[in-house]
Amino acid sequence: MNKITWTNGVTKLNKTTMDTFQNNIETAIDEVNTKVNSQIVQFDFTTINGVTKNGSGVNKGYYNKLTKQVSVYFVCELPKALGSDNLAFISLPSAYTPSKLMFFAGLMVGVGLAQFGVTSAGRIEAYSPGSSATQVRGYVSYFID
Repeated sequence: MNKITWTNGVTKLNKTTMDTFQNNIETAIDEVNTKVNSQIVQFDFTTINGVTKNGSGVNKGYYNKLTKQVSVYFVCELPKALGSDNLAFISLPSAYTPSKLMFFAGLMVGVGLAQFGVTSAGRIEAYSPGSSATQVRGYVSYFID
């Protein structure tokens, strides 16, 4: 950052000083954004068991190298109503799997709340007893070792 020096101790702002001040702020913001964005890795996941990604959904994973946080956003269509079964519907790349089973709350269209599990094998599973849902929407976020 370029420091602004005051001539003769006068603290009046002129156009040149104000422009320098604004440019310093913009440069600092750009530097922070570059550092943060270089820490974020976007990754894709695959669907399994006949599940498809909904075209209107985000369906991406993100990994923050600095904090070791994984975030996965999904909107997926199920091939049939879930019923009362657990259904593994996403397979994550091995680099982004948790070391142990983790559970999250989620949403199933037409049903309401559901439970999602992320296994150490990298599968995201859905469960909602007696569910007639044919779509799952959700977000999971966890830290990896």
